Amino acid sequence: MTQAVPDTHQPDRARVLPKYLSHSSMAAYSSCPKKFEFSRIDKIPEQPSRAMLVGTFVHDVLERLMGLGAHERTVEAARNLCRTRWDGWFESQPDFVALDLDRDGQLIFRKDAWKAIEGYFSIEDPGQVQVMALEKRVETKFGDASVLGFIDRLEERSDLVVVSDYKTGKVPAASYKQEALDQPYLYAAMLEQLGTPVSEYRILYINSGIEVSDEIRPDHLAGARQRVETTWVSIKRDFERDHFETRKTKLCNWCSFQGICPAWQN
Repeated sequence: MTQAVPDTHQPDRARVLPKYLSHSSMAAYSSCPKKFEFSRIDKIPEQPSRAMLVGTFVHDVLERLMGLGAHERTVEAARNLCRTRWDGWFESQPDFVALDLDRDGQLIFRKDAWKAIEGYFSIEDPGQVQVMALEKRVETKFGDASVLGFIDRLEERSDLVVVSDYKTGKVPAASYKQEALDQPYLYAAMLEQLGTPVSEYRILYINSGIEVSDEIRPDHLAGARQRVETTWVSIKRDFERDHFETRKTKLCNWCSFQGICPAWQN
């Protein structure tokens, strides 16, 4: 189901290219260049889905949990963080208010968030994690493309650096595995560029209680750098000719811009 978006769209001719690329913006361009144009160039806001907001809340709680001392990272501490963050945080979030959940809807939302956090505890003991950084901001350039990212967690294992990423969505099917790995490969390439080589990635699918991990190889890094440069060339080309392609797929059913997209005007 799509979210409501104004039914008129008149681009501002003073539009500019985004200052940075990110994993999410490149994924948007790859799935549909027109969606990239609407969101990153025209800057038309999208209403996050309920599932996205559950993920945002869970990430906030886990960031705070991992910021505690190793011996303090308990299930009870996570439960207390959920209580305190719920009362003070979501009340001030316009996106959550826009969901207009009744009392039962809010209760289900909280249960879904807690289920994800329980799934996290089934994957690892957070007290054993040697945290190096949380929500680490990384910024660098590949060619003439500037890239910005925020890494959920950097950890240390036997003097090696590991990138860890929490996911509250489903474990992707085998045909989508490569797309899921684009993000950790990008982060590893960015960190290497900044002087912090990464040895391994970990994707924690916390709703499913499943971890996917592997070593980072030189070809992963080279592929990530190439992806950035190639995507940036394509975006600049589309911008200069003022034409971003529409790409109709099953994902259109969840796109916020369907009401203004030329592919759906009829």
